[in-house]
Amino acid sequence: APQAHSHGIESRHGLQLCCQHQVCCEQQAVCSGVGATCQQLVSPESEIVEQFPTLPEVDGEFQVVLDKSSGTPLGIDIVYWENNTLLVEGVVGGLVQEWNHKNPRLRIRRGDVVLDVNGVKGDMHRLVDECTKKSLLTMTLRRGPIHSATKVTVGSIP
Repeated sequence: APQAHSHGIESRHGLQLCCQHQVCCEQQAVCSGVGATCQQLVSPESEIVEQFPTLPEVDGEFQVVLDKSSGTPLGIDIVYWENNTLLVEGVVGGLVQEWNHKNPRLRIRRGDVVLDVNGVKGDMHRLVDECTKKSLLTMTLRRGPIHSATKVTVGSIP
C-alpha cells in the first residue's frame, strides 16, 4: 500500500480514506487500532462505479422518473451535446445513483444522451433549466457510446 501522507489521507481510485492517529485503512475496512476510526470520503469529482447484477440493460430510448421536489441533487455531470441534447459525463451520487440501484436495467450511465425532460426538448439550455427545478422530472434518454468531441462543460446539475 502507498505510504500515508503526514495528515493521514491516502488516495485510492478517486476515494480518500481518512483515519485518526495517522493510521490508514487497508482497502475500505475499518481501522484495527484501538480507538482509531475510519471514514470514507468521496471526492465530488469522482464517478461512482457500481456493481450490478448481470441483467441486460435496455437499449435505445428509455424513460426515468426522478422526484427532485425535496431538493436532493440529481447527481450527474452533463455537457451540452449534439442536436440540442445533453450528454451524461458521469454519475456522482444523488437521485440518479438511487435510481440506478433500484432500476439496474434502466440505469443512467456515462455516455447516455438526455433527449427530453418533462416534455422540453430541442433546446439544451431549457433542458438544463428543467433539470434544476425542484419537481418530478420525467426524463427520456438514449443509450449511447461514449463519444469524444468538442463539448462545452455544464458541470454538476444541482
